[in-house]
Amino acid sequence: MRLTVLGRWSPYPAPGGACPGYLVDEGTTRLLLDCGTGTVSRLRQHCEVTDLAALVITHLHTDHMLSIYPLRDAYDWHDPDPARPPLPVYAPAGASERLSALLPTPEGQARFRATLAFRAITEQSVATVGPLALSFARTTHPVYCLAVRIESGGRALVYSSDSAPAASVEALARRANLLLCEATFPDSEVALAAMAGHMTPTQAAELAARAEVDRLLLTHFSPRSDPEEQRGAAAKVFARVEIAEENAQYTV
Repeated sequence: MRLTVLGRWSPYPAPGGACPGYLVDEGTTRLLLDCGTGTVSRLRQHCEVTDLAALVITHLHTDHMLSIYPLRDAYDWHDPDPARPPLPVYAPAGASERLSALLPTPEGQARFRATLAFRAITEQSVATVGPLALSFARTTHPVYCLAVRIESGGRALVYSSDSAPAASVEALARRANLLLCEATFPDSEVALAAMAGHMTPTQAAELAARAEVDRLLLTHFSPRSDPEEQRGAAAKVFARVEIAEENAQYTV
């Protein structure tokens, strides 16, 4: 299983960067985790949108889903095929209605729903995408948000999505091979992180240590912060930590 980082910034991208989006591939199966601003362009450096087996939207904050509109256009128009089935989209309940409602015409809304096959997920859900087995946990965030565990071939990748420190995320991450975890704010802004439902690098490292994961990959950085400083803070608690680099690939 391989992880490609398409975007790592929130709530807006750094110059030349993109908001959260991660490509997971196992053999010929490609799964996209979140679809933030700029991720479709980045995705197409690695594969076409029509190569995707499914998309997971962890929650409906714009930095995690706004590029679903160009993704829909690319899936439908880049290589038109009337026989192509809709792209499965795993997302919290109500996502189809809320996202299609932003489109200005009934025809556009209908085309959006015809191209993307939304499947509601909760913390009790499980799903299978090719060889990938997905399970979920609710995070601690101002809107309904789900962390994701992906397993294949005896290996496990866990994506925290957005969350303050949470026992549910820790349990989902138990003994994962790779934890892709947000570290939005520096340790000096721990109160702001708690108010916004996010983590600092030290909190992410403490969660990784308690969950006994093999490796920690920090992501979801505020453009006001220095990712390398975030890594240094986390490394004081958990040695096997890296920062997610855009367009970099990581073997799980």
